[in-house]
Amino acid sequence: MKNKWITQLERVLVLGAVVLMLSVIGLNARSTLQSQQKTVLQINSKAYNLQSEISPNGEVVVKIDDIKNYPRLELLVNGVVYKMFGNEKEIVVEVQNGDLLQVNGSMYNEEIRIVMSKKTNNITFPSRQVQVVTQSNIKVLSTIRTQ
Repeated sequence: MKNKWITQLERVLVLGAVVLMLSVIGLNARSTLQSQQKTVLQINSKAYNLQSEISPNGEVVVKIDDIKNYPRLELLVNGVVYKMFGNEKEIVVEVQNGDLLQVNGSMYNEEIRIVMSKKTNNITFPSRQVQVVTQSNIKVLSTIRTQ
């Protein structure tokens, strides 16, 4: 009688141990699979910002928000003349992290409204549209921050 009881107890304990081991193996496999899926999703989410993967540079569009043209108005990058507006209303500027954008309107006595209207996705600062008014002076548009 004792042998039968011990044999049944051994079977229950062995069966319990096998079920416990299979449960641990199953949970471990599930956890590994989920972490692999998260890694794949994180890698794929970077694909939306292709500009930062290709180049640390970005582009911004600076435009005159006025009906008139100001041909001698200058756009400065890091204190150096990048381009004069001429007969154009907007300039596309390639920028890098830390670049300082300024507008030189010192040759005009009237107020000129300048807007930095568009930017590539990898530029984190400024985060929204920047607008300055220059009148016979040099105004800072923004310092650029990229990802």
